[in-house]
Amino acid sequence: MHERSRGESGVASGPEADAGQGLAAVALSHVADMALPDIYNRAWSEWRDVLEDHPAEPPVAGARVLAGFGGESVPCKVDLPGGTLCAVLVWAPDADNQWRDVRALVERGIGVVQLGLRGCNAGERPNRDWACEGLREGFDRGEDAVAWRLMRATGDVASALQGAAGLGVPVHARGQSLGGGLMVLALAGLSGMPGMSRVERLVLELPGLGDWKWRWAQAAKASLRGGTAGAAEGVGGGLLEYAGRFPARRTQLYNSLRLVDAALAAPKLHLATLCKLAVSDPVVPAPAAAAVFNAIGADTGHKWRFVVPMGHSNGDLASARRHAEFEKCSLDFLDPSHSPQAGMRRWFGAPDGDAPESTLFGEGAGAATETASLIAAYEAAGRTLDDLPYTAEFDAFYESVTEGGSPSRHEVLHRLQALRKAGKLPRLGRAVSRPPAISDEDEAALAELVVGALGKLSLRDRLPYSPEFDAIVDGFNSAAGLALGPHDVWRLVAKLAK
Repeated sequence: MHERSRGESGVASGPEADAGQGLAAVALSHVADMALPDIYNRAWSEWRDVLEDHPAEPPVAGARVLAGFGGESVPCKVDLPGGTLCAVLVWAPDADNQWRDVRALVERGIGVVQLGLRGCNAGERPNRDWACEGLREGFDRGEDAVAWRLMRATGDVASALQGAAGLGVPVHARGQSLGGGLMVLALAGLSGMPGMSRVERLVLELPGLGDWKWRWAQAAKASLRGGTAGAAEGVGGGLLEYAGRFPARRTQLYNSLRLVDAALAAPKLHLATLCKLAVSDPVVPAPAAAAVFNAIGADTGHKWRFVVPMGHSNGDLASARRHAEFEKCSLDFLDPSHSPQAGMRRWFGAPDGDAPESTLFGEGAGAATETASLIAAYEAAGRTLDDLPYTAEFDAFYESVTEGGSPSRHEVLHRLQALRKAGKLPRLGRAVSRPPAISDEDEAALAELVVGALGKLSLRDRLPYSPEFDAIVDGFNSAAGLALGPHDVWRLVAKLAK
């Protein structure tokens, strides 16, 4: 499991302050300034009053319209399983405003409520000023803020969540980009309201609408260099561009934007969360997305960060594969047949501190026998634990101790690491291979990539056979101009922590 990342707050931690090799670490550890604007509480109180005045109805299979915020009609698509309904997923709309294929979810007994964007027909992308309707500088009254289309779109998501809770089963939530920001804001606005205890799991993908203070500062820097304030793509870029049209009112418009800052709302969320973050993204800047995830109030054992090289683009084949892996990971996370922790064990391993005597294939009396067999197979492999990952010896070892590819390589290696920590793994002498020679600058860059993925070097044992390590290998080779394989990069990482 990944600990919550720590980083510098404020604009000084932006990518231009730490450009080049340190970008990944800085971006993924970014933390927002959490000071609330003056109108914040009044605006969201008024927003909740509107929700209470228009109670949501449970979704109906096949529905194409639902009553959203203030009772206004919003496009939707509702798919419910033909058999037992085990959970229901509310999927917030992103700027693509397209329906997604949800058959894999429905087959698991999960009903899905997909929302469209208010003011747009299904499948119709909003124009660049869509989110600016009703935006005013320095809202003086809560009711004025609630008239802003972005606040009302957040209310649409909240209404869908309330309606889903009325079905009497656990509620899951998901949002990508704009939808990720809307979902965080909606869940925070609903915190403490009746029925919301049913919301149990959250999937975020490159969440938008985060850390407007940082984004505002970056836009100001771009403007000073002769660029445009709205250089970034997407809804966020459109809002910044709109504010840039009125230089005399920029400060007041900035204060208004912070009403819908997902990073400010995230501390109210205490549910299990899986979040996809990118090292580089032309639509949602990496630090702004990371600030949302890092601010979520769930404890570290209930937060998982899945890193991809490029956001809002599949990029090269390796990056496309990582995005595809996230879809599989999210299915395991949302599957109502097991807990989120059980679903994530395949992808991230078990939490640190698991009892060394727990059996690899399930709890039971065979743990001691299994441990002895595992140690014997490790001795037969003939390579030290730090020298074993990504070798033919590990592949042979893995095949000898598992059946049908279960548990995963990541889990098996974690088991060996737990045995080493408990003093039960024999010493095998010197490693067969040596870490490759690299420059001090490249070593420092690699260390920052590891810290960016995990929060600190001491957690490096979590990396082998994980999507995060694949991203580190690709990012390090790209930055250093090298072509090292996973084993060599792992040997370097293992050396860093000593």
